[in-house]
Amino acid sequence: APSGKTPERWLSFLGTEAPPSEALPTPSHTARPDPATLPLMAKDVSGVIDTAKVLDLCSDPALKDLARSAFTWLTDTAPYEALLNNTRRSARRKAFSNLQDTDFEIMTTLKKYEENPIEGDIVAWCRAFTLPEWSKVPPRRRHIAEPLINDRFIATPTIHFLNRQERHNIIREFGGGYALTLDLAAFFDQIPLGRDVRRYFGINARGRISRMRVLPMGFRPSAQIAQCITWALVERATALSGIKIISYLDNILILGKDTNQVKQARQIIVDNADATGAIFNSEGLIDEPSQLFTFLGEDFNLTNEVVTSQTSKKTIDKLNALDIDALFAEPQLEPMSKRQLAAIVGLCLFAAGSGLDRNNIHEKFHALRHYSDQTAGQAPHLIDWDSPCSQPSTLALSSFRSWITELRSNTPRALHSDTDEPNTPQVILYVDASEERWSYVLWNREDASIRSYAKPWTMDDKTRWNLASSVSSEPLGARRSLCHAIIPGTVRTVHLYTDHSPLIHTVPSACARTYTYWKLQALCREFGALGTTITLRHIPGTINPADPGSRGISKTNAEWNALLTDAKQHTLNTEDGEYGKRATQAEADPEWGPTARNRTRHLHFVHEYPA
Repeated sequence: APSGKTPERWLSFLGTEAPPSEALPTPSHTARPDPATLPLMAKDVSGVIDTAKVLDLCSDPALKDLARSAFTWLTDTAPYEALLNNTRRSARRKAFSNLQDTDFEIMTTLKKYEENPIEGDIVAWCRAFTLPEWSKVPPRRRHIAEPLINDRFIATPTIHFLNRQERHNIIREFGGGYALTLDLAAFFDQIPLGRDVRRYFGINARGRISRMRVLPMGFRPSAQIAQCITWALVERATALSGIKIISYLDNILILGKDTNQVKQARQIIVDNADATGAIFNSEGLIDEPSQLFTFLGEDFNLTNEVVTSQTSKKTIDKLNALDIDALFAEPQLEPMSKRQLAAIVGLCLFAAGSGLDRNNIHEKFHALRHYSDQTAGQAPHLIDWDSPCSQPSTLALSSFRSWITELRSNTPRALHSDTDEPNTPQVILYVDASEERWSYVLWNREDASIRSYAKPWTMDDKTRWNLASSVSSEPLGARRSLCHAIIPGTVRTVHLYTDHSPLIHTVPSACARTYTYWKLQALCREFGALGTTITLRHIPGTINPADPGSRGISKTNAEWNALLTDAKQHTLNTEDGEYGKRATQAEADPEWGPTARNRTRHLHFVHEYPA
């Protein structure tokens, strides 16, 4: 970002999680005390985890190898020296701190900082600061250390978490069952830094010098290191019959069909924690398994066979604190920043079901269009989030108002999945569109009949849409083809083949990024509600039988038959291939499987700092 900092996770993945209350522009902010007067949150759990014993817990070779690789950052100086010797990337030199003297003393007393650091043995520094957490009772400050060596990374260790829909796919199987949640206490503070690598984590708090003794939360590899410890703690419990475990850093959810199963899994995890020194918060250790639980911002109810979820009370409290009319009132003494607007949009997206196969986010076009206009479609790291944004239009303001009102009602929604569609479609629909016309070819698998159709765009279409862009023409053509070729409810399963590959992943996603995609997304869901499941698949343009019709190209019978034969063969080959049935990650892999195979993520953000 223009400030030189990588955007916060909630900004980089808007709607994946609820933004912190501190980012929201609520009127109550004006009555808050000076953040410097808040107590510093610090628990006496410094460096208690023995990572060698964590490795002993790992029985899966893939997990053990992943953990061993991640733990290298805790003891080995080689990867740090490689970063410092990387001449392709520059880095910040000065690490500013807003720590108070008492903060420094607390961190030293609790052994999070070294008490007597070796004089001059610091080669890289941390930007140390505190952030207020107003939503906590009572409010407090959290210590954050951001190592400047982060600037040197070109690829960062990453984690492939289960996404929200995959979590729902697992939880919905436990209707009538029970659950427990566990939470590790000040997790990153429990992970010790080896003496040799502390020199890369220097602290300068107003002239008082020290080094980190524990893993900083703001270090790029920290999340992968912590998640590997969590996976090691739960691995044995995941092998229990009838048990499913979902983890997200310090949060662990145990699901089972009866209370004894859940308690048995918890005991295994607690025993593993005791063996390695890991410490859990007391609540989950003494709670009885329940059919009502909260996990990652959602309240779940397992009482009935059909599991339901609602937005958590914490998120609803954030929504209730928003007064859209006051926030967008004119004239504004202090314009809303793009960060604050993003926080409102991110909160609404999360509460509305972002990440789930079915939601109504596509209906909030005017509000989302206002946000898109303010950010000009730029990537998060290119936006000056502290710059002001303009007033929304009347339509956008009305959209925001109705959206937030709807979300505050917090209606329970049943958990379901769009991944269990039948494998064999009754109808194959090939679609294509160009600047001049749209077309489709319908293959009825039951009677082997073929029907083709093509139609030019109307003058109204050409006036309203930028049909020279495939972002407009392709989804619009797919909508017209579906409505013309299929009567909802008369066919159970339709596989729609398109050569416009962005549609394949956008339509089933949380929230399509353009209006035309949203409209196709909505239409597919309307068909589904009427009993016809629409699944999108990909076909190369060179063998798409709808392509000639969309371009007005004539084909001889031989050419047409050859093209259709290639298309049919591609369809048969791919029904169980790349775009075939979407098996969930949970069905195919242990949680750590995808991360073990793909351990790093390339950083597109490259910020150069003056030498």
